[in-house]
Amino acid sequence: MKKGILFLILLTSINSYCQNFNIPYRKGNLWGFADKNGKVIISPKYDSVDSRMENFRWKVYKNHKVGIINTAGEERLAVLYDSIEGNPVHSRYNEFYLYNEGKMGYADLNGKIILPLKYYHIEKTRDVNFNLDALFFLVKTNAQDNYCLIDKEEAVLLSGIEEFESDHRGFYKFKINSKWGVYSVPEKKWIIPAVYDTFKRFELEGQQPKKEFENIHHYAVKNKAFYLFSIEYLMIPSKLKKLSDFFELKKDSNRNVMEYMVHDDRGVEGHYESVCGEKFQEGNRYETNGIDWIDIKTIWIKKEGKLYGMVFSNGRTNIDYPAEFEDIQLLKSNYQNYYYKDFAMVKKHDKWAIYSINERKTIGPYEYDSFDFHIKYTDYLVLKKENQMGLFQIYGYRNREKPVFIAPEYDALKGYELLKSLDYNYDLFEVFYFSKKGKICPVGRNGISYYED
Repeated sequence: MKKGILFLILLTSINSYCQNFNIPYRKGNLWGFADKNGKVIISPKYDSVDSRMENFRWKVYKNHKVGIINTAGEERLAVLYDSIEGNPVHSRYNEFYLYNEGKMGYADLNGKIILPLKYYHIEKTRDVNFNLDALFFLVKTNAQDNYCLIDKEEAVLLSGIEEFESDHRGFYKFKINSKWGVYSVPEKKWIIPAVYDTFKRFELEGQQPKKEFENIHHYAVKNKAFYLFSIEYLMIPSKLKKLSDFFELKKDSNRNVMEYMVHDDRGVEGHYESVCGEKFQEGNRYETNGIDWIDIKTIWIKKEGKLYGMVFSNGRTNIDYPAEFEDIQLLKSNYQNYYYKDFAMVKKHDKWAIYSINERKTIGPYEYDSFDFHIKYTDYLVLKKENQMGLFQIYGYRNREKPVFIAPEYDALKGYELLKSLDYNYDLFEVFYFSKKGKICPVGRNGISYYED
C-alpha cells in the first residue's frame, strides 16, 4: 500500500513538472512562443500573437492579416484572413468562421475549408450531437437574400427562410412566406408546418405560467387563436383567447437573506503599517495569520538604540531576530484583523528590502525606494526603484509555488493572464505583461522574461 501511495505521489510530481505552456515570446518587434523555461519553441516571425488558445489553437498576425497555428507552430490556417472567429463546439473541439474582403467561409479545427469564402453570412446549426457527423449551415450569399439551409457539400435542403430562431436538439423555428413553423435539422423534415402567424417561447415578462400550463414551452398564433406546445412540440389544446390568461403574478418562496448577498470587487487587498519611530510601542503584540487560517502567530517589535528588530512566536517558542533595521513595515489585510505572517518590509541605509520572516533573511538586496499594494491585483506589492517597477506576491498561486518576484525594471504593468497548460488538466501559469520603452515585455511567475531586445 505504501509503495502504491509513493508511486502516486511520484507520478503526480512528474506530471506537474512536465506540464508545459505556450507563452508569448518577443524578439525585437516579432512574436512567437516559448515554453515555461524560456526556450523558444515557435520562432518569432509574427507581428503579434494571441496568448489565449481554443483547443490548442492560437491566432497569429502578420501584415494586418490573421491565421491559426497549432501547438507545434504549424499554420493550420495561413495568415491570409481579415478576421477569424472561433466557434467552440464542445470542450475539446472547435471550428472557425473565416472573414475576408466582406465574405465569410468556414473551417474545421485542422484548417480544412468546409465552406468557401463566398457567403455574406454563415451560421452553423446546432444539435445534441454537436453536428460532428452531419454538418448543416444557414447561409445567405447577399445581404438582401433570404437564408438557405445547406449541408457541408453545399446542397440546398430548404430555401426562402426569412427569419429563424434556434431551439434545442436541432429544432429551428423558421419563417417562410411570412408564416412560422418548426423544422428538425438533423432529420431534415418539418415537425410543425409553417402555417402560423407567430411562434414564440411561452413566457410573459414579470409573470409565471399558471399551474395547469407549467409544462408549456411554446405558443403559436393563427387567425387570432392560440396553440400551445410542449418542449417536444406536442400540441396541447386550449380555448383561452389572450396570452395573459395563461399567466399569473410571480410568487417568491422564502429564502435565506444570505442568498441575496453580492460579492463585490474589493479592490486593494491590504496595506502596510509602520511599527517603528513614533509608532513604536514597547510590548505591542501584532497577531498574524497565514493563508491557511490555522497557524496563528505573534510578532513583537524590539528597539536597541536607533535600530529595530522582531521577536516571532509560534505559540510554543519565541525566535529573536537581531535589531538591525532602521524601519519595519508590517503588511496587513484590509478585510481581516491580522498581519501577514510570512513577509515584512525592512529598511536599511535608506532603502527597503523584502524580509522573509520564516527564513530570517531578506529576499534580495536593500534597493527599493518605495512600495505599495497594487490597486487591482490583490496580494501583490509594487516595488519601485528609480522610477521603475517590479512585483512581489505575498502568497504563491494556490499556495503551491514560491511567491512571484519580478525585479523593478519596467515602466508599468499593462496586464496579467492565467495561461492554460498544453493538456486537458488545464493547469494554470501566470504571465505578467509589462511595458518598457514602449514595448510589451511578458514575464512569467517564475521570473523568466519572454522577450529579447
